[in-house]
Amino acid sequence: MTLSPPQPLPPPHDVAWSVPREQRPGEDLLVPVSITDGVVLVVWSLLGQVLVVSVMLVGLSLAGVDPTDLGGPSLGAVTVLTQSLVLAGAFAWLAGRGRWSWRLFGSRRGGLGHVLLGLSGGVLAFMVSAVVILTGNTLVGPLDRPGQTLLEPEMLAGPTLVLTFVIASVLAPLLEEVTYRGVLFQVLGRRIGWRGGVVVSSLVFAVIHLEVVLPLRVEALVFGTALFAVGCTFAVLFHRTRSLVTAIVAHATFNGVQLALAWQQLEMLGFAGAAVGS
Repeated sequence: MTLSPPQPLPPPHDVAWSVPREQRPGEDLLVPVSITDGVVLVVWSLLGQVLVVSVMLVGLSLAGVDPTDLGGPSLGAVTVLTQSLVLAGAFAWLAGRGRWSWRLFGSRRGGLGHVLLGLSGGVLAFMVSAVVILTGNTLVGPLDRPGQTLLEPEMLAGPTLVLTFVIASVLAPLLEEVTYRGVLFQVLGRRIGWRGGVVVSSLVFAVIHLEVVLPLRVEALVFGTALFAVGCTFAVLFHRTRSLVTAIVAHATFNGVQLALAWQQLEMLGFAGAAVGS
């Protein structure tokens, strides 16, 4: 990997979108975030959920509610609240450090073109990950599906499906794109070049998401590779368009496609079961 010359340090205060590009001290980063901010947000995106859920479960127990009885809409509501608090915590960290700004979303204002490109990018990311997983199935045999709570049948039925969509296609893309692309990718790109930033931030993105496949072995390698490819796709989209809106929409589309396919499979299984039982 060829190291690029370090770019100028970010300005002490955020720079408005209206400032001409040639007058900006850096190519992408308009807010003075640091590698510390990136590390804290990455750790918080994982451990923050554990902390918030633990506090909520203790609260429910003290209120006389058995957490093991949660399911369907109640589980979806708890998950939405958890993701919302973790997202708020990430923004609070940036605000407390004087780093919060809408310019974290890129050096260009998001527009319809970014949305459309994000939709295409999300489908592309899904196809790339599918190719990686299918290749893994071909090379090493059938892979066990990783456990993902949001894709369980109870999370895809009735009103819970709406909550699941909010989690997967709104809250998660916002938190993760600000963390992994808006902050981590940009600060890494400043030090090791944008290509190095793509690789390293995507590796971190993949490793953090391996909590759903860590008990597995070959599966962890295959799904980790797929996640790395997805992360690279989002980072390149952000770099090329200069708008985090593109990456957020791509991430939302990627998750939405997975939800749609899981829901459709569930509906087909339900239809087949009804036909057999009739």
